[in-house]
Amino acid sequence: APAALKVLSPSPLNEAEYRSAEGQKRVKFTMQVKPKAWSNSQVNEIYFSCSQPFAAGDKVHFKSWSEGVNPISTELPIRSIEIPQVPRLKRIHVSLAWMSDSDARAWPGFFPAWECIGFNAVSCFPRYFGDKDKLERDEFFAEARRRGLKVVMNESPIHGMPGKGKAGHEMNCLVPKLVAVCPSYRGDFYHDEVKRIADNVTKSLPDYIFLDIEAWYNSHISAKTCTRCLEAQKKSGMDMDEYCKRAVAEIMKDYYEALNAAAQAAGIKKPLIGAYGQGAGHIDRSQLVYHWDYYYPNWIDLSQPSMYVGERPWLIHQRIRSTHKLMRNRNIIPWLTAGTYGEIEPRFMEYSALESLFNGAGGFTYYIFYDFDTPRDYYHLAKALKIIAPYEDLILDGEVIDLPSSQPGLYVSPILSGQELLLLVGNYQLPDTETEISLPFKTVKQIKNLYDDEVFPASPTLRLKLGKSSIRLLHISGE
Repeated sequence: APAALKVLSPSPLNEAEYRSAEGQKRVKFTMQVKPKAWSNSQVNEIYFSCSQPFAAGDKVHFKSWSEGVNPISTELPIRSIEIPQVPRLKRIHVSLAWMSDSDARAWPGFFPAWECIGFNAVSCFPRYFGDKDKLERDEFFAEARRRGLKVVMNESPIHGMPGKGKAGHEMNCLVPKLVAVCPSYRGDFYHDEVKRIADNVTKSLPDYIFLDIEAWYNSHISAKTCTRCLEAQKKSGMDMDEYCKRAVAEIMKDYYEALNAAAQAAGIKKPLIGAYGQGAGHIDRSQLVYHWDYYYPNWIDLSQPSMYVGERPWLIHQRIRSTHKLMRNRNIIPWLTAGTYGEIEPRFMEYSALESLFNGAGGFTYYIFYDFDTPRDYYHLAKALKIIAPYEDLILDGEVIDLPSSQPGLYVSPILSGQELLLLVGNYQLPDTETEISLPFKTVKQIKNLYDDEVFPASPTLRLKLGKSSIRLLHISGE
């Protein structure tokens, strides 16, 4: 490796300087890496620092040894980038909710780095808390709160119940072949589960609770022949599909009330509670026992659309915009990703974040930590957040309006507040193109390009050029 490179974690067992074949000064680090606790194919992260920018053409040579296996080696180019410092966002939520506190504690210099990137929350999985590292974990969250960071509790009700996936268990529908969680079950294991998730509030003292419930895939089918569901459905007077949706809404109510009661008992402010994959106007076709209108706004606070859409940010535009139009508020925290279901070019981190905010979201969270597999993912997220940080109030308090484009196929996202307009235009599907957009002002005072120095005439008709897979982001003042 270049001499400017240092390994921070894990600590090298040995470090030796040498000269490359070209006479360049190099250093060899020998270290032992450990596999991730939940993976048989990944090792824990290796953290580096650099004392100066790398020279053009610098490379790093990785070689791994394992007992009885010949060394595996690869050579990669290395370059340094500087991640822009993002001012603390006070209202827009930015988190990486599927990241454990143990991952954060293993990151040398975590808090300054986290705040630099623009995250304003840390996450935890209290269902996995143990006594072994309690002191370190408690200090971590104490430091997070001292810094003004919010805490996200990540919770998956039902998934940890002892009968999940087990044929014949009482928590599942009473049918002979299909194993599916029963919408009607309210026995001891159900009440134990409600208590368990409430106890996790006491452990973590969260500001947010994100519920990830993906347990109902076949329940709408099994309920139709389940004797317990048939009896309850008959008493309800509803058809089976409607009964199942109402029964699951009742479960969401029980969770919501238990979580809030635990927060009150712990002396903390009521946490905001979201539901993964759920939102206004959306049918979860993989879990047909859900019906958003039956539990929002009484028993869920936040819509959390799942937007694992790769390099297709127009899908984020469409989904968040339609959800916002129905909800008419910004109680929307979508799940975004840096690579789930397929790697993405890091610049799309900017596009997905901006499309979320400019179409009605109040922030966003990410799945999953290990998809952030290059510093460029963090760089492009920070780049977008730094640009919009001065306009945080305008984004959240302004009105998401419609402005037609003369070029079909572009995605236009305007936010209007009084005499100010923020305008995001994305070209994700067309070749290089041009468009005209009529601005909502009789007189335009100034058009400021937030990404570069291009100057636009102060005209009510905006003319833009957009390259393929590019965006334009403007601040416009007028009257």
